Amino acid sequence: MIKYLIIYCHPWPKSFNHAILEAIIKNLEEHNQSYRVIDLYAERFDPVYDETGAGTVKYLLMLANCERLILVLPIWHNGIPGLLKGFIYKLKRVSGGQRNLTNIKQALILSTSSTPTFYYKYLGGNILKKDLIKRTLKPLGIKKVRWINFGSSSRSTKDRREKFLMRVSNLNL
Repeated sequence: MIKYLIIYCHPWPKSFNHAILEAIIKNLEEHNQSYRVIDLYAERFDPVYDETGAGTVKYLLMLANCERLILVLPIWHNGIPGLLKGFIYKLKRVSGGQRNLTNIKQALILSTSSTPTFYYKYLGGNILKKDLIKRTLKPLGIKKVRWINFGSSSRSTKDRREKFLMRVSNLNL
């Protein structure tokens, strides 16, 4: 059993999201924690439903055999990327979708958004919390979910990005 499963969803290897992924990996390696990364773009995950659910069993097994889940993603157009949404929906469909992941003690969501976090949470409807946390992760049996967003990413300074990466590198996972 691996301790951490990281699901990463961003198409560009030079993105700030990728830097966040690297900071998480650094943190886990410094603490000798076992982990595995699912890079949805690099693995060319196909989110399209089919009759058999082909290709989803390996992901279901990874999710069933981890203790903690980390999601690294951008918030695009006030929601999660379509590829990640397709990944979640396809896995829910194949698995039956309710209370299947009670083995996962907690989930951490690390996201970036061009919108300021305050605006997204309090004025923009907080779709990530409503859809991903309350309507997806919690019904799957993941009770403890923590979300950290790096808002105003498109207007951020190098210093602010470096401080955020340092924070991620030092998170108590």
